[in-house]
Amino acid sequence: MNKLKITGERFHPEIGGKASLEHFSRYFFTKKIIENKVVLDIACGEGYGSFYMSKFAKKVFGLDIIKDTIDHARFNYSNKNLKYEQSSIYEIPFEDNFFDIVVCFETIEHVIDQLKAIIELKRVLKKDGVLIISTPNSMEYNDKNNPLLSKFHEKELSKLEFINLISSNFNFINELSQSFIYGTMIEPDESVLNYIEYESSEFLGQKWSIPKKEFFIVLASDLNHEFKFPYMVFNNYNLSLTEIDFLVGLKLKKIKNNFRYRLIDFLFSPYDWLKKILKN
Repeated sequence: MNKLKITGERFHPEIGGKASLEHFSRYFFTKKIIENKVVLDIACGEGYGSFYMSKFAKKVFGLDIIKDTIDHARFNYSNKNLKYEQSSIYEIPFEDNFFDIVVCFETIEHVIDQLKAIIELKRVLKKDGVLIISTPNSMEYNDKNNPLLSKFHEKELSKLEFINLISSNFNFINELSQSFIYGTMIEPDESVLNYIEYESSEFLGQKWSIPKKEFFIVLASDLNHEFKFPYMVFNNYNLSLTEIDFLVGLKLKKIKNNFRYRLIDFLFSPYDWLKKILKN
């Protein structure tokens, strides 16, 4: 399998944990909207999202500015109705009014001229087309809170800045947010979940709070599509375990590198050696 170098600039599925849940759930969210549609996945990265959408869409085009990334996507995530091309978000190689849906996840914050990018995305959308776009909340993702990720961003947006950028180019927008939670769900059996109640309180000394809105998501169009959005809970227990294992591994590595641990380990090594001999 052709592999890309992990730099922190883009997401890689093998990273697992929280990042996987964040990215996978956004593409999962598009499932019903893109059915039998012609879709553009701009800044598609290594192609996992384009590939997922190709299972439901009529046709998907994945575009990315990096040639190695496109080569990787073609090699690892191919489908008969999926095509990858190298392209800048400023100069999309398609005619006007070509796509039913344009998906632009975690991209606009990497762009210098954000208005120019939005205008170009709208150019390739059909008159009744829909732009599905997301960006990190600048209050949560910034140089102070997430310096590793923020160093690859040109400009992070507040909610107001993000909404103004999109609404200045589209007549109708639907505002959503994405939060990450660790918790439990209690619901009636065989029922449709139509609301979620958050409890922010202190219980037996444990403090709980309403989850932070880490990402903003907007669906924009010049027509009012009146989307009906469910409260979506995307869970993957194995991905959570992956992150836990990773964090525990880092902690153990730090402990084992501690001088006191190494000294005790050295002092007890003859005992361990003797124990093995007696056991045999």
